[in-house]
Amino acid sequence: MAAWTHTQYWTKNSYADCRNFVKQNARNFEGDTRDCADLSLLLLIKFAATHQLPVTFFDATGLAYLSKSSQPWPMSKFEPYRHDLTWNNEQEYTDNVRRRINASMLLKFNTEENPKGPEVGDLMIKKDKNAKEPD
Repeated sequence: MAAWTHTQYWTKNSYADCRNFVKQNARNFEGDTRDCADLSLLLLIKFAATHQLPVTFFDATGLAYLSKSSQPWPMSKFEPYRHDLTWNNEQEYTDNVRRRINASMLLKFNTEENPKGPEVGDLMIKKDKNAKEPD
């Protein structure tokens, strides 16, 4: 079962709408103790779910967390079925992604540079010189 109903596709307008959504909703997290990676994930997932758009995140092991699925892909046929890696709704999907995607994975596997430069609502992230790379 998918995390939510998917009826739309990402377009130039939906990217602009997402940036506006982040701009309008980021201040709701003032004082929140979660890190910036978690907050970025929360905002993006909330926007996608609200607008019935798909999202996919990748972890350091190569698993893809597709909102259109109910578990990461590809799950190895040799790996036992893991109930802790499944979701049936937006909250369960968000919880799984937040537990398995950290800031370094967000940077290495889940971002691309905006060729126009940073815009309001873009994730601003850079590699820490002392941070260990994910495997």
